[in-house]
Amino acid sequence: MRKINIKNLITKTYLILLLIWGVASFFLFSGLGVSTWPILVVSIISVILVVYKIAKQFLLVYICFLLLYGIYGFQYIYNFPLWIAIIMLVFLSSFLILSLYGDHKRVLKFLPLYVSVFVLINVEMYLTLSFWLINPLSRSFIVALSVYIFSGYLESTSEDNFERNKFNSYLFTAAVLLAILLLTSSWGR
Repeated sequence: MRKINIKNLITKTYLILLLIWGVASFFLFSGLGVSTWPILVVSIISVILVVYKIAKQFLLVYICFLLLYGIYGFQYIYNFPLWIAIIMLVFLSSFLILSLYGDHKRVLKFLPLYVSVFVLINVEMYLTLSFWLINPLSRSFIVALSVYIFSGYLESTSEDNFERNKFNSYLFTAAVLLAILLLTSSWGR
């Protein structure tokens, strides 16, 4: 008989619930209509990835994107105070990095440092972008790009080795996507 790991099962359940909440908030706050259906398809694929514990980097970036969009929606549509949004972001960011990268060898060695840096990156980007005059979808995507760079750093490090070329490719990809996003965003809405 197969032994069930309760901690692993609870973590997967929480990740799936966060995905469901993110998709529900995306459908609730998005006025995009038909273009929200690809989010549903990618989320169903993400549930499968969570169950099999693969593609951690994709899951981290995607779940952060959905959660940030939901937090922006609650803040702007239901007038949540900024401090509640930041508290939600701190808890959700901490949980995501712990659940997805908590068994990574490099992260285990410096777990409090990585969790603190990840949370600070998300909170600082969220606060900075709250003053920009672009839509919440673009804001969430920009924060997701910073999460992508952070996860690229985690993936570029092994036990005692840092692969600079691999990390530079993450930086280049994020810079190109950020430039495209900033050039195509509608400012002032």
